[in-house]
Amino acid sequence: MKKRFTPFAALPAFLLLCAANAAAADLDGMAPATDGGFGGWYCGVSPGLMVFSRGVSANPAAYGALRFGYEHNRTLAFEFGGLLAPSVSPGKHGGRPWRGTGQLYGLHADALAHWDMYSRWFDPYLLGGAGVYGGGKPVFGNGRAVFAPRLGIGAMSHLAERVSLRVDAVALRPANREGGFAGSFELALVWHFGE
Repeated sequence: MKKRFTPFAALPAFLLLCAANAAAADLDGMAPATDGGFGGWYCGVSPGLMVFSRGVSANPAAYGALRFGYEHNRTLAFEFGGLLAPSVSPGKHGGRPWRGTGQLYGLHADALAHWDMYSRWFDPYLLGGAGVYGGGKPVFGNGRAVFAPRLGIGAMSHLAERVSLRVDAVALRPANREGGFAGSFELALVWHFGE
């Protein structure tokens, strides 16, 4: 069987880059994120849309997401989040056929490599991590929880001292027999807190 390269093969290199970035920032004596007017901790809520590749028999699904994060320094943040898509309908292509509607839920942990968190209007970043997803219907893993590496891009606009607007585009690759990819797109309101 011929192996194909996927973007997720770059995930270990991305995480290594994040670790090197954090170490370099600390060695250079960069100020922590709280010195720039943003709290070390943040939380956000967002609506999102999950779209599926032809290998997954599901139509695009709207979901709600919640995340909590910590800004380690001006270029590196870590976060933990979850999502719930209450209604996922079967698609007409690929995957195992199913009837009715299902739901999709998941938890994830990510590292975010910012270009410069202190940039007021445009703060782009790369993100990488992993998640566990499941559901009552065979969206991923035929109803069982499955592991999925995550890789994506995003940007924040810091609207006020403690409030930011954020957009994310993330690709998921569930580690299941059926294969297939999913992409998530989110628009989030983020509140920075703590000192």
